[in-house]
Amino acid sequence: MLKAFLPLILIILVLALLLFSALFIPRLSELNAQPTRVDQDMDKYIAKIVEAQVLVTRDGGQSWQISFTGPEKGKDFVAVDCPNSKFCFLVMIEARFFVTTDQGQSWTEKKAPGGFLGNEFTRISCPDATTCYLMSDREVFVTRDSGTTWANVTPPEYRNIPYPGKLRGFDCRDTQNCVMSNLAGEVAVTTDGAATWHITGPKDNSQLTSVECILYETCIVGGSYAGTAITLTTNDNGQTWNINQVGISQSISNLSCPTTNKCFAAGVSRPAKGETYGKSLLLSSLDRGVSWTGLIPDKAYPARDLTCPAENNCLSEALDYEISVTQDAGLHWTNFKTNQGREIKMVKCISTEICFVLASSSQYPSSSGWLKDSSL
Repeated sequence: MLKAFLPLILIILVLALLLFSALFIPRLSELNAQPTRVDQDMDKYIAKIVEAQVLVTRDGGQSWQISFTGPEKGKDFVAVDCPNSKFCFLVMIEARFFVTTDQGQSWTEKKAPGGFLGNEFTRISCPDATTCYLMSDREVFVTRDSGTTWANVTPPEYRNIPYPGKLRGFDCRDTQNCVMSNLAGEVAVTTDGAATWHITGPKDNSQLTSVECILYETCIVGGSYAGTAITLTTNDNGQTWNINQVGISQSISNLSCPTTNKCFAAGVSRPAKGETYGKSLLLSSLDRGVSWTGLIPDKAYPARDLTCPAENNCLSEALDYEISVTQDAGLHWTNFKTNQGREIKMVKCISTEICFVLASSSQYPSSSGWLKDSSL
């Protein structure tokens, strides 16, 4: 009896299979081809790898233009320094070195030191148009001919430092006198162009991350000791150092002194009750870094970066790829767009009007698609 209906059953099964294929398989293919809502949301956070850029302002930060586009995608610029109103030196990850002699109108690649141990150079200090010191997390190099030749001048005590390295702060008053700090609470001072170094410092539980030299014999080192901000100050060319506690902050970084007495720095307040993290602080000192007062900027984040070209004028990083500018020592800030979609770092000014920032090689899309360089 069942055998008589087998052909009919097979026909029904085949028709059912054809109907399923016609109705559902195209829909499944369509769903697989289209990004889900989650995929579309994630696209907002996926960076496009492009060439890094140097941006310049010639109106004190109100508008920014491209000064230089890097030669390789995915390779960031890490530091810039300007010894005078014309010359600036620029270092790129993996030790590529560039110079401008016309305030950023054009840039020329120069020879960079080879054989360095650190992943990248993190500090650059150029006291004149021919002399530059480059510091990685483990080594220091110097050129005295604008990059034609380089010499490794790392203190012998710091040679072969295991990864990760500990060198952090570096600044030179002139070609012969430089100060370096590290995460081991040490300060290294040279008075003979890095031929020799004298190492001192509080050491235990200290992390010294920032250096600023403002007079021939006066330098400030900033950092933290056991969760409290400290500065080390010298007025005798580094022979002796005074340790000053800054109780209003957990740390001090990004020192910038526009005059011989007035200095600014970034700090982090102590967390309020019920909060996990402190807030970004703008710290100011009127006595060369000995004592400090602080305020919470309404728009700026000086802990990311800070530079102060004049007594009451500072530039700092802000959110949304912007630069924040104050003209009244931090009481009020105005934000200006740079290059939307790129993280920025290392603000450096050669005057109150002309400043540079380094824009990342990671570019994020806007709500209407990828931002173009013409959107500056």
